Amino acid sequence: DKYYGYVKNNKRNGFGILICTNGCFYEGYWLDDQFSGEGFYIDEQGNFIKGSFKNNKPNGQCLLVKIDGCKYEGEMKNGQKDGQGEEITNKGMYYKGQYKNGLMNGHGKYIIDNIFEYEGNFENDQIKGYGTCKWNTGKQYKGYWLNNKMHGKGLYVWADGKKYEGIYYLNYFIIYLYLRQFLQ
Repeated sequence: DKYYGYVKNNKRNGFGILICTNGCFYEGYWLDDQFSGEGFYIDEQGNFIKGSFKNNKPNGQCLLVKIDGCKYEGEMKNGQKDGQGEEITNKGMYYKGQYKNGLMNGHGKYIIDNIFEYEGNFENDQIKGYGTCKWNTGKQYKGYWLNNKMHGKGLYVWADGKKYEGIYYLNYFIIYLYLRQFLQ
């Protein structure tokens, strides 16, 4: 490995460039031999991160671009997506919203390759809580979710305008809330 930059007390401190024999590269600020502050890092596979670092890990506002075309821009903490961010994958997935410990958590907007669009709550990368989903077929569901399934009170509207409002259990419609319409 080769290092070009400032050294203090036999440790990399201040601005410097590290070129590793395995192909990684870092240009940025150091504190006691660790990436610390603004920098630019390329790993041995060719993925790169530009942004703030602390203790050798992305920490703060960062841009992460992977060699497969996936991209994340937003807040990171200890090397993981954490806070507000925006992600695009090479498989047509787009997400903009909250992250916690590297996973979608909190409010966000999730789109998959123009097949469907969901806006609402997430927990541990799963659709959970209240949200609205619209499919490219014209169908729509507004209500509660559990583990990516309609679960709880909700309103499902078909493309032709038919509405099913009631209680859903793991994607199954089980209780119609307006039975009185049929009992009169």
